[in-house]
Amino acid sequence: MEHLINKISEIEAAASSVINGMDEKKSGIAEKIKKERAEFDRDLEKETDHHIQQLRQEMKLDLEEKLKEQRNEAAQTLSLLDNVYQTCHNALAASIFDQIIKE
Repeated sequence: MEHLINKISEIEAAASSVINGMDEKKSGIAEKIKKERAEFDRDLEKETDHHIQQLRQEMKLDLEEKLKEQRNEAAQTLSLLDNVYQTCHNALAASIFDQIIKE
């Protein structure tokens, strides 16, 4: 009977040792996962920031291009209006004068 009790005690000690070893492994794995997650988060944030900067740069260039196009269109319109005025200002002035006199 005592032999059986000793065997059970040995098995219990071995099981306790295995459980303790697994707890240590579990803690090590949890710490490793925590470090990998933190590194992943840092890398993801860095990549996201880089992508955002690229998008901002692209938007800035696009906005500058559109602004340049609008300035050119405005300059062309002003030039056209100036040409019309230069060629027709006497006729326009006479037409306005006639309308004022008729009223």
